[in-house]
Amino acid sequence: MNDPTIENPTSLVVHAAFREAWDAFYAWEQEYCRESIRNLAVQDIDEVNEDEWEIGQSARLGAEGFCIQQYQDGDTITSWLPVEVIEVTALFPECSPYESSPLASRSVFHGDDPDSMLFMPFADDPSFIEIPQDGDQLHHTYYTEFEWQTLDDPDIEIIVSAAAQKLINLNNMTFEEIDHTNVFPSEMQVMANLCRRRDLLPWLRTSFSLPGSGPRTREISFFCNNLNCLVSHCMVHWEYSPIPVKQMPKKKSIRLSDDNAEPCGPNCFLHGNLTFIEMHWTPEDIETLHIMLDHAPDMIPCELTTICRKPCQEIYKRRCVYIPDVLVDAIPRQRPPMRYRNLKIKDTDHHAFTPNIPCEHDGPCDAQSGCLCFKNNNHCVRSCQCAGHRKPCIRRRTGCDCSTRECRRSPCSCFMENKECDPELCHKGRARDLEDCTICRNMAIQRGRQKAVEVKESQWGLGLYLLEPAERDDFIIEYVGELIFEPSVDTRCDLARHRNRNYMFELNQTLTLDSTYLSNESRYMNHSKQSNCRSITKLVNGEHRIGIYANRRMQPGEELLFDYGDNFFQND
Repeated sequence: MNDPTIENPTSLVVHAAFREAWDAFYAWEQEYCRESIRNLAVQDIDEVNEDEWEIGQSARLGAEGFCIQQYQDGDTITSWLPVEVIEVTALFPECSPYESSPLASRSVFHGDDPDSMLFMPFADDPSFIEIPQDGDQLHHTYYTEFEWQTLDDPDIEIIVSAAAQKLINLNNMTFEEIDHTNVFPSEMQVMANLCRRRDLLPWLRTSFSLPGSGPRTREISFFCNNLNCLVSHCMVHWEYSPIPVKQMPKKKSIRLSDDNAEPCGPNCFLHGNLTFIEMHWTPEDIETLHIMLDHAPDMIPCELTTICRKPCQEIYKRRCVYIPDVLVDAIPRQRPPMRYRNLKIKDTDHHAFTPNIPCEHDGPCDAQSGCLCFKNNNHCVRSCQCAGHRKPCIRRRTGCDCSTRECRRSPCSCFMENKECDPELCHKGRARDLEDCTICRNMAIQRGRQKAVEVKESQWGLGLYLLEPAERDDFIIEYVGELIFEPSVDTRCDLARHRNRNYMFELNQTLTLDSTYLSNESRYMNHSKQSNCRSITKLVNGEHRIGIYANRRMQPGEELLFDYGDNFFQND
């Protein structure tokens, strides 16, 4: 905690709230620790006759088996486990050196490595420690300290969370105002994300909850609505995952039947008979339905009944009350956004692309509103807060209009711009159809439609081999790893050069993929100038991802090879 500035009254308020939370927490913690220690005490047990625990013959080398006695609920179970001797005469072949890593089907955002060093790598190797790794800079000079020199106190997270709740709820302060005082040890948004993702002590059950928000509303804050993810606690957008913008309804309740001719069952709203006995709805059930209607107001009750697990007719009846027809009539009709030919967009060129979090501001996406997408010349995506009830955004991309041809050739606009089709925007090619892939064949990465492969010995250590036929331009596999920034690339290059094993792949001018500590089978692909595969960086739902594609027709059993590029060997 930093000392408050006396001249700043806001700092004094924040400091007082922090001190009050500090005193209250440690007054509570003493009794909590005593109770926790008391709960560890072992209860008294009845005395057991030593004869019951007498062990028979001890196991000896060369014995034909083991006698096992199990004691449970006063009974003794005796079993005999025979010994099977397997003599190994041949030596196992020596495996080429590789770094072990967990398998992943998706890249994970890591950002920067910490400024503190966990340990000195290759501490017993003078060639690494004494020789500068990058110009005249030693490896350890990239770090400020060792990890154990400054330890984070988890109690501080709880104390800051309690103090912040008081400042926000009672003093009506914002995160920015609290950060400006420089009293707390870290920024409020960072601290809020940490507290939301950890198990809190009983002293503080909630953290940074919105007034009047129910349990379902809080759960939405953990859900990533990016089409590449659609999961809770996303490992790619964990720093910032905005809550979806509420949508305005376009249809009256009576018009919901226009798009659905077949009833979903005997209780379908299409039957028109709404005289029924209503089931019990808990507050959580009602909140779930209201959240769905807030974000998908024109979804038909037949689909909502699967999500909400309530009869279709009941959902329709509650929709009529929650979204009355007079409300729909009062909503002004939005015109499609105008498209400007001179709109500068760089996100389709991964060399010029600068990623940013989804924009969130009032007004149009321009320089005046401080829009991050405008600043970095990027398209707005579905997670941006400029969409929804506001005027349609001119920076939102449009889908292709492929209706009679495959989306793998020109003139498909998505294919020509090295981006995969968007299931929300590319309607004519049936991009949302999971079964019919005859038209839209430009969604392989986001749908995970990779070929079957295996890792085994090759001419250069381990290699990657194809297990099924592949045609030219077929998607083989995605190259995944940790998404890291440039400072981490510099420090990790030291280790990669010393090991003579480099798994880093430049994604764009901001991020690099490193498969050293997180990977899939793609990391074992070897280099060749006569390659049968190529790597393509594609824009997939607003994110750059690297796909490996076939250069020609291949048969099962062929080793997959691609050209690493000249820069790889210059940096090695």
